[in-house]
Amino acid sequence: MAKPAYQHQYHQAVACKVLLGKKPGVVHCDLDQTLGIIRALERLTLGLKQIVYLVGWQYDGHDSKYPAFFEVNERLKRPGDADARQSLLRLMRATRAQRLRQYAHQPLRRVREQPAVG
Repeated sequence: MAKPAYQHQYHQAVACKVLLGKKPGVVHCDLDQTLGIIRALERLTLGLKQIVYLVGWQYDGHDSKYPAFFEVNERLKRPGDADARQSLLRLMRATRAQRLRQYAHQPLRRVREQPAVG
């Protein structure tokens, strides 16, 4: 029986977290730099499948307006893109074939500052 797509083979991959931003307004690396990190890791591991957790990609950074995830942190935008969402989609397209992507998000935890909760 085939495993569902959401069950990853961690023993056959390298897993890592990339901290993009922390609130308030601290950016560790933008989405273009993140792509460089992923490509460098791919070269170092000779193409081993990657499971990359993007942390702090939403709103103002890690846990900002948690657990909502409807906006991409605009500070992460790469030069030349219209907005940060376009930069995130570009990153996703660029890494689609080689690796899995995960986004640090736990939707079952409720926080008062979440816009959808009020």
